[in-house]
Amino acid sequence: MKYDLDPSKVSLPLREEDLDVISSDIKILKDTSIARHFLARVSSTVTVSEKKLAKLAADMQRITSSRTAVGRPTSLSPLDAAQYLSTEQKSELFTRTQQQMIDATRQTQQDAENYKARILAFLEAVETFRNEMASDPSVDPESKKRVQELIHQLTS
Repeated sequence: MKYDLDPSKVSLPLREEDLDVISSDIKILKDTSIARHFLARVSSTVTVSEKKLAKLAADMQRITSSRTAVGRPTSLSPLDAAQYLSTEQKSELFTRTQQQMIDATRQTQQDAENYKARILAFLEAVETFRNEMASDPSVDPESKKRVQELIHQLTS
């Protein structure tokens, strides 16, 4: 078989037959006209493949989003919708909402306690540093004074 240099095919994607011809005699790419034609076809193949992938991605997005949308949009307010719930559904909704609020409050309290512990650890480290600096005779009095002022600014 021979590689087809037909100029009308330069913008078409490569076929398996074209690749078979090239792979059977790779030396034919030393001919610059064949190499240019082949590279143009490779470029066309990549472009077509990218377009197909983009279309597939868009189709997948459309299918995924249509599956996640349950029902149709409504103008019914949640308060009005609640009147259509059964007693069991209302109880379950109330229980779930109450548990979420309790969990959020516990998390906020835990975050506050963690922050408080970090601040106390920082203040303890500052106090330790201040005591060590005050008792170190090698530190000049001016540096001690600047450190004391900075610590005062941080802790007040």
